[in-house]
Amino acid sequence: MLRQTLQRLDIDVVLLQEVRHPVNDCINVRNYTNQYVRLRQGREGVELLGGVAILTHRRVKAVKLREFEVDNLEAVWADVKVDKVRTVIGSVYIPPGDKHALDLLDTYTCSSNI
Repeated sequence: MLRQTLQRLDIDVVLLQEVRHPVNDCINVRNYTNQYVRLRQGREGVELLGGVAILTHRRVKAVKLREFEVDNLEAVWADVKVDKVRTVIGSVYIPPGDKHALDLLDTYTCSSNI
C-alpha cells in the first residue's frame, strides 16, 4: 500500500514511524533512493518491532545528519532540498507516556537549532 500511494501521489519526502525491520535494512520503493532508517534499540525482544525512517524521491537531494542522533531516542534526521527549498527534517517516535523521551527530544531540539 505504501508503494502504491507514493507512486500515485508522487510524494517527495516520506517520514515513517513504527517500521518493521526491513530486509537488508532497506525499504524497497521504486525511485526512492535515499533511505535513512534507525531501528529501535535497547529493548530485548523488541528490536525487530519498530523504528523510524526517512525516504526521499531520487529528485530530492538529501544527507543523513548523524550528528543529531541521540542515545535512547528513536529518531532519524536529514538535510533535504526539494526544488530550491532546503530544510532539516526528522522522523521521531515517542512511545505513549514516555516523558523521558519527550524531554530528551525537547532538550536536544531546543539546544541544537534543529
